Amino acid sequence: MHDSNTQMVDAVAQSLREAWPGAAPAVAAPLLEGAAAAQVAQALQQLHPNAWVIVVTSGPNELEAFHSDLLTLAPDQTLPPLLLPPPEAEGSSGDIERDGARLAVARRLSEAVAAPSASPALLATTATALLAPLPEPQAVGQAGRMLQAGSSEHGFEALVAALSEAGYERESEVVAKGQMSVRGGLLDVWPPDAPLPVRVDFFGDTIETLRTFDPASQRSTEALDALWIPPCDLARLPAAAPVGRLPEGAIFLWLDHDRIAATTTAPGAAEPSAAAWESLRAAVAQRAPRREIFCGDPPPAGIPTLPLRVGAPPGLAGLADDPYQPDLRMAARQKLLADLDARARAGECVVIYLDTAGGLEWLARDLPPDTPIILRRGVLSGGCEWPGLKLVLLGQPDIYALRKRSARAYTPPATTGRGGRIERTEELQPGELVVHIDHGIGRFEGTREIERDGRRVEVLTIGYADGARLHVPTSHAHLLSRYIGIGGREVALHRLGGRRWQQDKIKAERSIVDFAAALLEVQARRASRPGIAYDLSGPWMHAFEAAFPFVETPDQTRCIEAVKADLAAPRPMDRLICGDAGYGKTEVAMRAAFAVVMNGYQAAVLCPTTVLADQHHATFRERMAAFPVRIEVLSRFQPRSRRAAILADLAAGRVDILIGTHAILQPGVKFKELGLVVIDEEQRFGVAHKERLKQMRAMVDVLTLSATPIPRTLYMSMTGARDMSL
Repeated sequence: MHDSNTQMVDAVAQSLREAWPGAAPAVAAPLLEGAAAAQVAQALQQLHPNAWVIVVTSGPNELEAFHSDLLTLAPDQTLPPLLLPPPEAEGSSGDIERDGARLAVARRLSEAVAAPSASPALLATTATALLAPLPEPQAVGQAGRMLQAGSSEHGFEALVAALSEAGYERESEVVAKGQMSVRGGLLDVWPPDAPLPVRVDFFGDTIETLRTFDPASQRSTEALDALWIPPCDLARLPAAAPVGRLPEGAIFLWLDHDRIAATTTAPGAAEPSAAAWESLRAAVAQRAPRREIFCGDPPPAGIPTLPLRVGAPPGLAGLADDPYQPDLRMAARQKLLADLDARARAGECVVIYLDTAGGLEWLARDLPPDTPIILRRGVLSGGCEWPGLKLVLLGQPDIYALRKRSARAYTPPATTGRGGRIERTEELQPGELVVHIDHGIGRFEGTREIERDGRRVEVLTIGYADGARLHVPTSHAHLLSRYIGIGGREVALHRLGGRRWQQDKIKAERSIVDFAAALLEVQARRASRPGIAYDLSGPWMHAFEAAFPFVETPDQTRCIEAVKADLAAPRPMDRLICGDAGYGKTEVAMRAAFAVVMNGYQAAVLCPTTVLADQHHATFRERMAAFPVRIEVLSRFQPRSRRAAILADLAAGRVDILIGTHAILQPGVKFKELGLVVIDEEQRFGVAHKERLKQMRAMVDVLTLSATPIPRTLYMSMTGARDMSL
């Protein structure tokens, strides 16, 4: 726990101790702004170290914000806070993540039944989640497996079979929760409630070592003495509402009591109901002796009110809904920081949390070197102020007049497997075109069993020209791959035993050699030509980044930093950003384009369709509306006069960002100072367009966005000819 937050929580705890000595079982309190709820929860945990503190929020979004605040303010807790989301919480990152959190709660509840005072916890949840069925602790304990180093209790084969039965998916590598992998005597498994996967090393049926490992690098990290593996399939386990199994003497903190009462939903119901709220209240009443704090604005009537003086901090969050004017907000921020510095010098404890290290560095430039203000890195939903305690806590929304929404954890959508080697024969559908490495293009007709050498063999039947068929044993399926070609063209099947396939392969090999030579030429020209080293430290650049209305995902942050490093380097950038829809590629492109424009250069955004160009135009304009950036789109729906005016302004440097289709590549389109080309889905452009792009790569920075890069682009990136971010 950070020392500054410890100081704040100690002061809040002392205030609570004096205001709520325990005479009343239930009290009212004002609505807790921003991180104040997390601080009060920590203070309650400090005052009652042997009790469960249960914080109930009004919905999944509020639950996520509270939990994030708690982790930011107290990142090093011995017992991390528990999170109990609703079974179908909107915005959850997937069933396995949600089930893992619920499993962790079930385990702690089982420990609390065995020793109530020895297993305290801070639980964040919603009213709906308290009513929803949760696996019974005893059932979870019986269904799980406890592994210990040096133990022979669980045989290797028996354990693998048990994990398959428990719902773990067997994969070649473990990269996600709920997966397992077997290689020789090694068993990799990622329990849904574990932060990292674990590698179990067997010698025969004896466990030699247990070690966590990094799912990205697959390298072992830390040794473990024991590992508990719960089941993945929770649907088979008996379940009941957790509210009836909470330890007696638990302390409830109801955040925004009125909204909680209005949003409580019974299990299986589609809409909230008063009956669900009454059912929850009746269940809580049975966990006597109880102590409850009901927060609201105004505080609930009819019960004593805690004299807590807490409110919003002196920040700029009130400007979040006003038109974004960077200069005005910059002046307001300078005045705010000067006021905060004066208050800190007068003896108040002032702490500011910003999302990124770069943001902290930039903010430090606006403060005196000897300022007493404490700067920390972390994501807060908002700050708070305790006037009587002389405590002020601010987050990025308060400093930059915005309200950030946490980004939903990214779950890749299911893919159709188009292109590439066939991993499983069931992926193929009858009628699909496939390529046999020795016989060329054929059409998959299905699987069947045939008699071969006196035994039944399963084969894949491939149809070729003139009605010929080739039966490929499933053991040789690696010789097949899906056909990838240009859409809309009729594909001629090859003839078994014919010469055309061999001739096509020779032509392809020659094309590869020619392409490699052209690639080497482009790379040589790029290496010999100095690029533009952009300055990314301007105040508007930082304001643009801070105005992003979401919290960047880790992958998005990594891509943004890689692109910024490329732009700051004195060589032309050629980077591929690869990610599915919803990954956040457009935001990466907008930051790159904004940086280029802020340095006096122009940017072009190349799209394969007019519809996508119009979408990007709307997105770019909305994101940059507060900044002096002119964005235009070239469309076939525009009158010729409008198109001519745009091109004239582009050549004169009055258009900063031009978005359009392949029309941007026409000879008549002239930029005054082109610095960046963003290419969305390069694989959907024709050969002539790609030749023009190849020429442009030698002169300007190029950023390619793709969900499904063609093999050539992917190969260039993987071999280092082009940079790639995933």
